[in-house]
Amino acid sequence: MVMGCKVHLLNKAILIYDKASYFAATARLSKNTAIGKHLSIIKHIERLLHVEFLIHNDHKFKVSRQHHALIHDHIAHLYNEAGDKLEVRDGQGLWLIVDNSKDADGNGMNELETIRSSTDNQMAMAANTDSHLELINTIGDKLEELGNGVQTFNSLLEKLFTKLEGGDP
Repeated sequence: MVMGCKVHLLNKAILIYDKASYFAATARLSKNTAIGKHLSIIKHIERLLHVEFLIHNDHKFKVSRQHHALIHDHIAHLYNEAGDKLEVRDGQGLWLIVDNSKDADGNGMNELETIRSSTDNQMAMAANTDSHLELINTIGDKLEELGNGVQTFNSLLEKLFTKLEGGDP
């Protein structure tokens, strides 16, 4: 245990199990707070073991099982007040729910939260981006072919009009 988190040292990784919630006014601040804590844990272990875990002069992180939530969300409040559930699914399953987790004082937080890891979301977005880029590249190629075809057609039309007017094509 290091700084309240279970830590496993592996041959090529350090696993940090952190059940803390990082509530903040913005997602960026929340993420920076979490990274700061985990960096402190890693530096503490480095000091204890007299080693450095740097890769190319930096610490590398991979986050799994993270989720993001809008707390005190109006939609979540309406669903929780009515005792209704909101579950949003896509082709990969459940990804958004309304939750009413309690804060440290026992108050409901009316959360609208994602429950699929951001890695899954990032992979889906990357695949979507790749397919869009492929389509854009294909469209670009087809537009170039169309442009060449229009130029050829215009050239043939010009020759035809010249011939019809009695000139040499």
